[in-house]
Amino acid sequence: MLREWPVTVDEILDRFKSWLEERYKSRVKIDGKVIASENTVKSYLAHAKWLLENHVVYEVDYPLTVEDVKKILLRLYSIGYNYQTICFCYSVLKNLFHCMGWRWDLSWRELGIQPRLREAPYLTVEEMRKVLNNVITNDKVPLRDKALMVLVFQGIRPYDISRLKIENIKIDDGRVEVEYVPCKRGKPTIRLLDRTCSEVIIKWIGFLRDIFHEQRELPLFPRYILTREGLLKFRKKTLKKPKPITAKRIWEIVKKYCSSVLPLAPRRVLPKHVTEYSYRGEILTPYCPYGFRRGTITALLNDEFKLQEISKLYGITPN
Repeated sequence: MLREWPVTVDEILDRFKSWLEERYKSRVKIDGKVIASENTVKSYLAHAKWLLENHVVYEVDYPLTVEDVKKILLRLYSIGYNYQTICFCYSVLKNLFHCMGWRWDLSWRELGIQPRLREAPYLTVEEMRKVLNNVITNDKVPLRDKALMVLVFQGIRPYDISRLKIENIKIDDGRVEVEYVPCKRGKPTIRLLDRTCSEVIIKWIGFLRDIFHEQRELPLFPRYILTREGLLKFRKKTLKKPKPITAKRIWEIVKKYCSSVLPLAPRRVLPKHVTEYSYRGEILTPYCPYGFRRGTITALLNDEFKLQEISKLYGITPN
């Protein structure tokens, strides 16, 4: 039981950790959102510690208020932190307030923080098609990588791809439908693939069915070893209980094929950006799944698709 005030930062963080872990396990929703991965729990804790120790005090002698939150976030914005980082800090503090039982009635719009005018890293439609066509038509590219790139081309998050199972794939008259629940929205989404992309997915599923006899709860992309010839070489233990490919590995695969097809030094970079894996200080180029996702959404906006329809399709929840 947490004692009455004053309370140390360490005590708050211990309570916050237990609360986040319980929320992650029980899939409790706040404003329609769930915590979908352990990485999110770790990142929330790291940011909460940084915010409390560097922007509040080491000993909190009274419950924090939304006015304190405003001062913290506006100060971060004034000293040059990017829009995405401040959005994440807002989410961290909102969860912390729910955990501690402090009053929270602060909307994002009330802060009045706007994105800075600089180009986010994304691929153009021509660049995305060039990479995908090169991968699909190259006989040296493993079938698994072709199927992965097809789904990345649709703008699906790497974490969502890693969670897909064979039963998420529906085939109707040669067309593939991908039915899944986006990790950051929690509502079912259906993605319809064109015939060229569908053929790749159908071929990959056919291969999996030839290898694995038990298909219930089978990951769409099990982990395995690739030989030099680009053929599959499964381990015996993999056949019994296959584990899914990791989201981090998907990032590495996408970067490899983008770098092999597109110029080596893209101009569209963000010098300061924290990826979903918290790689601090790394220059994020569009040669990643984010580049495909952002490029796909940007192309739809340019085609005058309604933002509400795009949000529903791609699992985006406006602040």
